Amino acid sequence: MVLLVARICRPLKFNSKLENHHHHHDQTKALLASLQAFRSEISVGLNILASNSNQGIEILSFPWILQCVEIFPIMNNAFSKLLVEINYPLSTWKGNCTEEYLNYSLSMLDMFNSISSSLSRLGHARILLSHAVSLIPNSPSLADKKIEGIPPPSLSKVCGEKAAKKDETRVSSINNEGAIHQALVIMKSVGFWIGGIVLSCFCGDVKPYMETREMASEISDSFAISLDSEVFKEVMENHGAWKEVVKINEEVDRVFAAKATADGSKAAEELQRRLEVFDKFLEDVKGKTNHLFSEVMARRDELLDSLRQH
Repeated sequence: MVLLVARICRPLKFNSKLENHHHHHDQTKALLASLQAFRSEISVGLNILASNSNQGIEILSFPWILQCVEIFPIMNNAFSKLLVEINYPLSTWKGNCTEEYLNYSLSMLDMFNSISSSLSRLGHARILLSHAVSLIPNSPSLADKKIEGIPPPSLSKVCGEKAAKKDETRVSSINNEGAIHQALVIMKSVGFWIGGIVLSCFCGDVKPYMETREMASEISDSFAISLDSEVFKEVMENHGAWKEVVKINEEVDRVFAAKATADGSKAAEELQRRLEVFDKFLEDVKGKTNHLFSEVMARRDELLDSLRQH
């Protein structure tokens, strides 16, 4: 009887190991599928950005920059979906992914702060220029002293990180923490690259883009790689200058040239019109940036709270 029991137990142990193997394989397959869905959502956003540049929307223009900013909520939403799909809420995080997310979120908060500060300086310059233009009909001599183009805001800090060495290892097995790590690598790469483009536009300086551009090489996305070559060409040709700011400053030159002619009033009206559109755009981008800042801060606070409780 004892011998019979022993013989029966052996295949049971083997079957148990086989079941565990199948369960691990299925779990890995599900994680990789969720990670691929995460990548695909971000790729769709980058594809829209690339498509817009091929459909008459100029790179470094108002609508194109707005679409750049929209990449951030796309990434955040995709990341939230990933956490739900793999059933790995922030409250259960541990180890390296916690530290990695805290570092990533801090860098993104710095990036959004830099963007917001640049927008505020541009907004202040717009107010001064708009006031000066309003003086033209009744106080042209005073307007002459005050009118000047919109200067690019000075950049006190360039946000970003040195691109990490690309991991070419074929993924055959992965756990929740590994999935979060890979997702954060993608978010860092895309976030710093897009943030660098936006900052370069707002500051009229190629430095932010050039310092974060190498992050684009870490994005294994054909749309991003193709788009970056176009962005590089535009940034270098325009020295990072935002096209609408260039156009406004050209209008300022026209106002000066036409002030003593019958076209002076018409030129001033056109400049005011451009400034009104410019103001609306600044408010739109600032609102989106502030929302993104709050969203990242809220998730960061949630993670910190869970760490304190443990």
